[in-house]
Amino acid sequence: MKLHTIYTLLMSAVLGLCISCVNEFEFSNQSTQPLLVMNAFINTDSTNNVLYLNYTGRESVGKLAEAIVEVRVNGILVETAQMIPTANKQEHSKETGFLITSKFKPNDQVRIDAWTPQTGHHAWVEETILPPPLPIVSIDTMTVNISYPQEKTNSLLKYRITIQDRPNEKNYYRVVLERHYRLGALLYNDDQQYIKDTTIVQKTFTSYNNEDVILTDGNPSTSSNNNNDLFEKVINYYNVFDDNRFSDKECTLNLYQGDNNIPRFYQCFKVIENELVCYVRLLHITAQTYSYYQALNILDSDIYDSMLMEPIVYPSNVNGGTGMVNFSTETSIKIDLPPYPFIANFMYC
Repeated sequence: MKLHTIYTLLMSAVLGLCISCVNEFEFSNQSTQPLLVMNAFINTDSTNNVLYLNYTGRESVGKLAEAIVEVRVNGILVETAQMIPTANKQEHSKETGFLITSKFKPNDQVRIDAWTPQTGHHAWVEETILPPPLPIVSIDTMTVNISYPQEKTNSLLKYRITIQDRPNEKNYYRVVLERHYRLGALLYNDDQQYIKDTTIVQKTFTSYNNEDVILTDGNPSTSSNNNNDLFEKVINYYNVFDDNRFSDKECTLNLYQGDNNIPRFYQCFKVIENELVCYVRLLHITAQTYSYYQALNILDSDIYDSMLMEPIVYPSNVNGGTGMVNFSTETSIKIDLPPYPFIANFMYC
C-alpha cells in the first residue's frame, strides 16, 4: 500500500513536469462562462474527417445547437463544414460533429474557425501540416504462442515493423495496426430455412506492445510477468513514441495481435466470403499530439488517483476556447492475412 502511494505521488510530479511547457486545457471551478471546445483527429490524406464541438461545463459538457465551421488553407477559404445529422450519431452524445472533406498537403497552413451564432463564441486552430514519415522499410509477420489475458487464444500474430527516422529533425510517431475483417454468410433460422445473406465488415485496432523497448519507453516486460510488476505501469495503448532511441536511424518495432475481436454470428450460417487484411500505418504527429496521447495513456491505464494526484493536464492548441485538434500525415502498407478458419460450405449451429 505504501509503495502504491509513493508511486502515485511520483507519477503526479512527473506528469506535471512533462507537460508543463505546452498549452493546457483551462478549467476554473469559479468560472461561470462556458468555453467552446474543439476536438478532432485529422488524417490529412482523408476526405472523411470529423470535427467535434461542445461547451465546457462544471459537471458535464454542454451541447450546442448550431455552429459555423470554416476551413482555410494558406489563407484561402476552401470549405464550410457540414453538420453531421443527429440520426447518424449515438443519442447520448453531447458532441456535435462537422464533416471536413478537404485534403491537406505537407507545409499547408491550415486554419479551422468555429462560430456559434447563438452565444457569440469563436474558437480557432491553426497548424502547419507535417511532412509524411519515410516509407516503412519492411514488415515481417509470424505466428507465436504467447499468453495475454484479453485473448481467447494463445496463438497471436507478431509484427516486426522496421522504420527509418526522418533525418536531422526531432520527430514524434504513432504506429497503428488497423485490421479489416470481412465475413459473408448465408443465415438460417431454427428450422434450417434460409433467411438472408449478409456481410459483416469489422474494423479493429487492438494490439500489444509490452515486449518492445521503444513503445514501452525502455521498460519492456514479457507476457508472463506483465501483471507481476512491483509498480503499476502506464500502458502505451496508443503506440506513440519519439525518436530519442533511434534518431536518424532505423529501428524495428514489435507488436502482437490476436483474434479476440473476430466477428461472430449467433445463428446457423454458411460461410460464403472470408477475408482478413491489416493496414500497418505509421503516423507523423506533432509534439502536442504526442503529449495528448500520453495523457490519454495515463487515464486509460487506470493508475490515476484523483485523491492523491494532480488533475491530468491535457495540451490544447485551440485559441479562443479549448480542446485539441490533432493533424497527422502517414505512410502505410496493406498485408493480406490468413482468414479466420471457418470451413467453407459447412453449417454452423
